Amino acid sequence: MRLAAAHAERLVVGDPLDEATELGALIGPEHLESVKDAVSRGLADGAQLITGGEAHEFSLASGGSFMQPTILAGQRPDSFVEQHEIFGPVAAAAVFDSEEEALARANDSLYGLSGGVWTSDVARARRVAERLDVGVVWINTYNRFDAAAPLAAVKSSGNALEWSHLAMDFFTQVKTVWEQS
Repeated sequence: MRLAAAHAERLVVGDPLDEATELGALIGPEHLESVKDAVSRGLADGAQLITGGEAHEFSLASGGSFMQPTILAGQRPDSFVEQHEIFGPVAAAAVFDSEEEALARANDSLYGLSGGVWTSDVARARRVAERLDVGVVWINTYNRFDAAAPLAAVKSSGNALEWSHLAMDFFTQVKTVWEQS
């Protein structure tokens, strides 16, 4: 957790039009408050705050809605921060003892947009990626997209398949009819 916290604390928060910025603003004040509320709920559910958790000082200087990069740890699998999409710079980190435990915890969610696997064991990464119940999996990278590829989502994470050629299958139902004249 120390390495993740150190990285989060080094992120440059600021104007998204500034090339040095690594983390821009949230949509507005209400969004900032909802992200801060999610962190508070996580702490109430037993998580420990590793770093962040508040509005970033850039909010005050710019009049914008900026959140500190935040890492929580130690929360229960059924906690708010593990079971909901926060849509802010908040990571709910979890420690696990086995691949099976990690997969069970990752798949125990109403959501399934994406996931990431970081390891030097490529065979393990591919095995885990196959078993993750998500539409997109990144291995040793994160948040890379190609506009020509579908942004597949499973469970309650949306229906972005309509952005691709797969929409024909998504919006149609195949029917076979046999007739003899």
